[in-house]
Amino acid sequence: MSLMGYYVLSDGERPEFTRRRMTDSSDIRLKEMRAAAIDHQILSLTAAYTNPFPAKTAKHLSRTANEALAEVIRTYPEQYSGLAAVPFSAEDARASELDHAVRTLDLKGAVLNGHVRDRYTPPNSSTSGMDRVAGHPRPSPPEHPDLRPVQQVSRTRPGRLRLRLRR
Repeated sequence: MSLMGYYVLSDGERPEFTRRRMTDSSDIRLKEMRAAAIDHQILSLTAAYTNPFPAKTAKHLSRTANEALAEVIRTYPEQYSGLAAVPFSAEDARASELDHAVRTLDLKGAVLNGHVRDRYTPPNSSTSGMDRVAGHPRPSPPEHPDLRPVQQVSRTRPGRLRLRLRR
């Protein structure tokens, strides 16, 4: 069984503990946020998002997840922001779901995963959907003081990033 399968399907104590916390947006999470002095969290789907699924399923899951996430954020706007699920396996729906999520649901962007249906898709690939994402009308975040030492971020191989630090 895969690690994801273990956490999704197992009745063990640890998987149950993890599932409760990952799916809770009010009682447990807010209490633990207060205890840890966390004022705000950015929520999204976990792991591979909707990328492992065929186009039709990915479109449905992305829309359903984004609508549910937006409802949680409307209920707790001071505590949560969200990043959209985008159905990258559905070429006809990538841009429209991102537009819907950002413009209509007020999500702050999307989480991008380089693997779609067990195939690596480089970010600069014409089939990645990144051309639309990169042009989405959101301002770039201001420079964060913790990131000043970072001069360059580059992919060393699929799934790996290398940070080159300023001296």
